[in-house]
Amino acid sequence: MKKRNEIAEALEEAGILKELNSDITSSWKTVLRWKNITQAELSRRTGITECSISLIIAGQRMGTVDNIVLMCLAMNVPLEISLHLLRISGHVLVLNNERNVIYNYLLKYRYKEPLSEIKKFLEDSGSDFYMKIPL
Repeated sequence: MKKRNEIAEALEEAGILKELNSDITSSWKTVLRWKNITQAELSRRTGITECSISLIIAGQRMGTVDNIVLMCLAMNVPLEISLHLLRISGHVLVLNNERNVIYNYLLKYRYKEPLSEIKKFLEDSGSDFYMKIPL
């Protein structure tokens, strides 16, 4: 039964990825709808102001890599979809520095965890990114 659920989840994620395009607003709104989360809730989870989130989603402000990764983790978005959101937001995770390697790891292996667990993991591993996660 677990494998069937994992396959269904993978198919759902692939379907969402197919819906995403180069339009930043459309892509962000698709992911927010899929995850059934409002901009206000995303703001509460991330500590990023609702105004800033709105501007990032509208493509009127280029969010930092930190903020985009935090938004993706707060919505439990898997790696492929997160990479798309990063790309249309003007960023690429080039794995030539420690921070990008950590971001890639989190988005690939820990994206389903609550932010509180991710924060503890980062703090225990000595990464300063944990300070970006509110609690």
